[in-house]
Amino acid sequence: MSKTHGGRYKKFEWQLGDKICIKNENHREHTYSLSETYKIIQWLNGNFGKDWFPLANNVELMGRGEEKDGLGMAILNLSPHDITPCSGFILSWRSFRRNWCF
Repeated sequence: MSKTHGGRYKKFEWQLGDKICIKNENHREHTYSLSETYKIIQWLNGNFGKDWFPLANNVELMGRGEEKDGLGMAILNLSPHDITPCSGFILSWRSFRRNWCF
């Protein structure tokens, strides 16, 4: 079981195969193709580099276009009219890059 960073962390499970599947502690599941995952990582790397980035997935703020940049906004860029998958999880680009090779 993995967990998000910060004071109010959330537990989640993830599995990598031909897609990445993420399930939160409420059993809500999101699945992303490797192509989608790569686009999210590219956006996060372009905006944050090796620094940590916020979850930034407040659905109300995203719906009004007022949410700050973060993982939620990176996911929203994949499908600008669907904010449902944006209530996801936080990752560290640094940790991701350290553990996975491209």
